[in-house]
Amino acid sequence: MKPVLIVALSTLCMTLLGCSPDPQELLVKGKSLMEQGEFGEAVPYLDRAIEQRSDWSEAYNVRAVAYFEQGEYEQAVKDLSQAIDLDSSSYKPFYNRGNAYQQLEEYQKALQDYTYALNMQPNIKDIYINRGVVHYLLENYEQALEDFNFALRIAEEDQTALLNRAKTQVALQQWDAALTDLEKLARTQTNNANVFYLLGVAYLQTGQQESGCATLQKAAGMGDNTASQALQQYCSS
Repeated sequence: MKPVLIVALSTLCMTLLGCSPDPQELLVKGKSLMEQGEFGEAVPYLDRAIEQRSDWSEAYNVRAVAYFEQGEYEQAVKDLSQAIDLDSSSYKPFYNRGNAYQQLEEYQKALQDYTYALNMQPNIKDIYINRGVVHYLLENYEQALEDFNFALRIAEEDQTALLNRAKTQVALQQWDAALTDLEKLARTQTNNANVFYLLGVAYLQTGQQESGCATLQKAAGMGDNTASQALQQYCSS
């Protein structure tokens, strides 16, 4: 309730007294709009906060997130670089810039930022997951697996880390390990066609033909075209 109260008082100040809200009020308003998913509407408030405090690293970081959520990744990188220039003691701008670089497919820059962020905060699972994704995209599967393993040491039930580790194990043809992760995922992600497709493949690769075909059939029934192709190739006879 406190942010709403601050916004209400700020509005009263602007409309009745003709005074301007201070940068903190503008930042709070921008964050409040972002929490509601109104990222475009948040930007003007953050613009005004930065106009009043051009040396405020946090405001640049917050505005960068608003740009990121609108798909304006280059503008996000620009703001995050400014945030880092002003204050390089926080891991958040490095992590966020790594995410923006990933979307721009500038993978080496993303890896550098994620690694820098981890050097400052080595116990943030999301950084390991996102760096692992970039390694996977670059086909650095061993490094990706290491990152997903680290993430799961921090949060052993994290579904995103578990699925990405399973995909990496499939890429490395570590079928028994992949099967263990995928069976665990199938118990919780009962509507995830990709999980059942990968599980079906893992069953086939470990000699479990009947389970593999049945699982691929389930994935195909969920609309997974790759599973349908695999059914025709491995289970049609």
